[in-house]
Amino acid sequence: SRGDADKAEMLYRRALARDPEHADTAYNLGLLLARRQDYAAALPLLEAFMRLEPQASEVPIARRRAAECRLALRRIADGTAHAEHR
Repeated sequence: SRGDADKAEMLYRRALARDPEHADTAYNLGLLLARRQDYAAALPLLEAFMRLEPQASEVPIARRRAAECRLALRRIADGTAHAEHR
């Protein structure tokens, strides 16, 4: 539920504030934010996870989600750029 996701986000953020290099927390928060379409916040977390745990079994998922975030951010930027030129 939305309430559970909100609570999880709060707990992940707290955990990262205490330990910014905690790979699993970065991964989980990155996935949660990507699902919420907060691509700008999700991308650096997923990239941090891949940097911290390059051999982890979740890296292919993180890589795919990061690529989706980059694509979405480019589309948003392109849409904004087009709107500004009208």
